[in-house]
Amino acid sequence: MKQRAYIPLVFAAALSLGITTTSAFAQEAVTFEDAISAFNYGDNDLANKHFWKLAGQGDARAQYYLAYMLDAGLGTGQDMNGAANWYKKSAEQDFLPAVVYMGYIYSQGRGVAKDEKEAFKWYTRAAQMGDAVAQNNLATMLLVGKPYTKNAPLAAQWFLQSAMQGNMRAQYNLATMYRTGDGVGRNYKEALKWYGFAANQGDMYAQNALGYMYRKGLGTERLPADATEEQKAALDLANKQQAIEWYRRAAEQGHMKSQMALAVMYELGEAGSERGPDEAAVWYFSAARQGNERAMHRLGYFYERGPEACPTDKTCERPEREGRGLPKDDKEALKWYRKAAEEKNYTPSIIALARFYQNGLGGLRKDPKKALDLFNKAAGRSDPVGMLELARIYREGSGVPKDNVRALQWYGLAYQTLQEQGKNPKGPLPDPDLETEATKWRIYLRNNMSKNDIENATRLINQWRPTYVSDPGSQPLFYDK
Repeated sequence: MKQRAYIPLVFAAALSLGITTTSAFAQEAVTFEDAISAFNYGDNDLANKHFWKLAGQGDARAQYYLAYMLDAGLGTGQDMNGAANWYKKSAEQDFLPAVVYMGYIYSQGRGVAKDEKEAFKWYTRAAQMGDAVAQNNLATMLLVGKPYTKNAPLAAQWFLQSAMQGNMRAQYNLATMYRTGDGVGRNYKEALKWYGFAANQGDMYAQNALGYMYRKGLGTERLPADATEEQKAALDLANKQQAIEWYRRAAEQGHMKSQMALAVMYELGEAGSERGPDEAAVWYFSAARQGNERAMHRLGYFYERGPEACPTDKTCERPEREGRGLPKDDKEALKWYRKAAEEKNYTPSIIALARFYQNGLGGLRKDPKKALDLFNKAAGRSDPVGMLELARIYREGSGVPKDNVRALQWYGLAYQTLQEQGKNPKGPLPDPDLETEATKWRIYLRNNMSKNDIENATRLINQWRPTYVSDPGSQPLFYDK
């Protein structure tokens, strides 16, 4: 402390005598350690002052930290353009964090004009220097074909480089390539391995993927061709238990798709007889709170049916389910159906809501017109159940004048829709009961209608077009900052 007090006195004496001191004596030299210490202690004003001085002297590390402070507005006003300038100065000296971040700011247009070619250039430079984040991001650009032509095999190589350094995003992305066979030979065992590495680091997307693979038995242990039914059943149960464990880990992190998968498995009894509708409802509630329309619908169904609810929406004959699930409550059912139908336009809930109006359930007054409007909305979304309901209404004259031409139109459209669904190899198989109903009434009406009425119904069928086209989602890929 005495020495620190003495230096200013000497400096003052030197000034009074007109003596010029050396800059080293007149002012303590600032080091990067001084600057980073101030930064770590949260003294942003002092850190900013030190980084400015060092950055001006060409210190690449200080230039990077100064850029960060300008970018975030720490100790100074936010200046993204100025930050980009200092990031570049640091990157041009091959300071690796700055090289990586140059790729990021060009990919996002942060402080610079968005330029994917520049982003690609900087990510390549950083990837070749060994940075795992840059390797993952470069691979992602190669895989999606931006800004250059897609090169999946090269993407797989860079994902592997990053994944081997422990980058869980790259591990997930590489696993997905092995699962889909994009750029590499499809290899479920390799996919399972790399998903496992990412999942054990806590990545909820990889945990979800592992749940899917174990549920489907992809990449898991294989039994010999002569395995007994008991061995097959035991292996299937073991895989399902693994699937539930991984789905649960992701679900507890808030991953909505895992919450839904877990709920469905519990509802279907895939967790064994000790788990069922009660546990399914818990996870449906979690997913519904995040806005999942199917979860909302299942809660509506659970409340509508009460303990009789079952996965097939028909009569359950499984004694272990008796007395389990949510209590029967039409008003709660209406609340969830309405939420899914009105907020999310979820077609099964639109149909359920229509039936509530049709039958006056949940405290609603019977309203045939509202029901008709909702069934029309469902039919416009190419839903065969909505079409069959419209056909029945016109055939019976329920709330509308009886009209066999309209009835035949909707039975015909339902039949065509179900046939198209059956041809889709990736879609669910149509309900055979629906096909039976559509076929039965088409034949009956055609046998009991005039040729002119049949021609009019055929014309209406040919003129009809759906009013809604769904847009399926895609599997995510991940960039790192």
